[in-house]
Amino acid sequence: MTKLKLTPKKSLGRVLSLDEMKSISGGMNAYIHCQCTLFIEEMDKNGLIKKITKEAEPTGDFYTESLCQFACDVTCNYTAGCSYAAARFFTGSGSGSYSI
Repeated sequence: MTKLKLTPKKSLGRVLSLDEMKSISGGMNAYIHCQCTLFIEEMDKNGLIKKITKEAEPTGDFYTESLCQFACDVTCNYTAGCSYAAARFFTGSGSGSYSI
């Protein structure tokens, strides 16, 4: 592991972007991923209610686990028949590439 030398800078007065943080950490690839499972109740052709699950991308920002759950709740609110949402939040970094 090499030492990281940072020169003092005047405060930016804002939160660093993901790209800025990656450049500070030596160019490592970083990822933040949030996935939602929506629990939906639908009526079938016989008038019976059936419960299904559906994977969905979240609506809004999701930089933390709690924001991921909130984003999934918002997505559920905009989905017809959705009773609740479960969130899965992943973060990581590495020298390889990451794609979804």
